[in-house]
Amino acid sequence: DVERSRGLGDVYKRQVKELTPLVKNDDVDVVFCVPAIDIIPAMEAAKGTNINIGAENMYFEESGAYTGEIAPNMLTDVGVKYVIIGHSERRDYFKEDDVLLNKKVKKAFEAGITPILCCGESLEQRELGVTMDWIRLQIKSDLAGVTADQVKSMVIAYEPIWAIGTGKTATSDQAEEVCAAIRACIAEVYDEATAEAIRIQYGGSVNAKTAPDLFAQADIDGGLVPTTAGMTRNNLSELKMQSFIDKFKRLSGTAATIVIMSLLGFAAYFSCIGLKIRMRSYEISVLRALGTPLSRIRRKLFISNLRIPIISTVIAGLAAYGVAVSYTHLRAHETSLH
Repeated sequence: DVERSRGLGDVYKRQVKELTPLVKNDDVDVVFCVPAIDIIPAMEAAKGTNINIGAENMYFEESGAYTGEIAPNMLTDVGVKYVIIGHSERRDYFKEDDVLLNKKVKKAFEAGITPILCCGESLEQRELGVTMDWIRLQIKSDLAGVTADQVKSMVIAYEPIWAIGTGKTATSDQAEEVCAAIRACIAEVYDEATAEAIRIQYGGSVNAKTAPDLFAQADIDGGLVPTTAGMTRNNLSELKMQSFIDKFKRLSGTAATIVIMSLLGFAAYFSCIGLKIRMRSYEISVLRALGTPLSRIRRKLFISNLRIPIISTVIAGLAAYGVAVSYTHLRAHETSLH
């Protein structure tokens, strides 16, 4: 869920800044895979560091009528070197099957982009005991026609679907078991050297608490970590507060208009009532002094009483209209901020 792209751009810049001093050595490869709209800002933030910027998705055609898709040459033109392929959400929500993902993997290599291929089972598949069979099928299908040299340079991320965004994490033993099976599958299809060279990561709700045990396993070479895993509650609160302050500054003029018009409307409403009461008392006194019949006085009071709600309703309606117009502008401003 997405904070809107402006907020996420700020998050990525902050994370790059915080992470840079921690990864100055060459022992760790760090890649930020961000939404397409944030790739260029993230690239600018990562300049001069050893942090790479990757994409979250890519199509397998470089040109054609594929509205909304991101072509591989679009990514390479801005310096992208990594791309996530086959994330569980792409497989599930967008029905990306292994035939399509195989095309994407091949196209990524052709474009000089390192694919981060995701695989994983659902809770139902794990409970049925078909986890290994399912993941072997994914690996073999997605890598069909891919050479051993290409596989040596890529990344495979095991992400159990039941542990993504749920707060649940596979135990270290469960994660190691599957990652070892993936390595064995690579050795079976290619050779031991390829299986040893490929990087296999775990990516199911990884956080600072679970990472040490997971990354200590023999066949887990790193993690596919969600964006918010490295953010503390204070970071999020600070970001939300800053966002609120920015919006308040931009909307203060419109908000002031709403308040002022509402106050003026109510003031006019009550002033009208008070004025009418005073006028009515004065009118009755004059009519009585002139000897006007009581029936005529009552008739005049009836007409006068009709005027009060009519005038008051008109004034209140104008005030409500002003508030409605101002609120419409307010919502328009809010939408433009997202």
